[in-house]
Amino acid sequence: LALHTKCDQTHLVSQNVSEQVIEILRVVVPSIHKALEGVQRSSATALARADQVAGQVREVKEAQAKLGEEQEKLQIQVQSLSDVPNALTQMNTSMNSLAKAVADVRACLPTPPHLT
Repeated sequence: LALHTKCDQTHLVSQNVSEQVIEILRVVVPSIHKALEGVQRSSATALARADQVAGQVREVKEAQAKLGEEQEKLQIQVQSLSDVPNALTQMNTSMNSLAKAVADVRACLPTPPHLT
């Protein structure tokens, strides 16, 4: 009889503990579910933001590449412009040589009779 009573008491304690665990789970599981939904929303927001930032990074890299191309073009133009003074000096020298040659040719020509 004492063993039977002890078994009944153990069964009652076990049943009481089981009911308490079930009640705790009824309270805790919805809270966990809500927390997981919040984490899921936060994750989705973070992923969307990461995609947005990645897009902005791509745009910046594309702009930097275009800027580099434009800088190269400008550098070529600047180099071409730096050659202009030398070209003008050479042209001036050539024009002076041409003027001297024309003067030399005129000196060799006889004076027309109507100018004498």
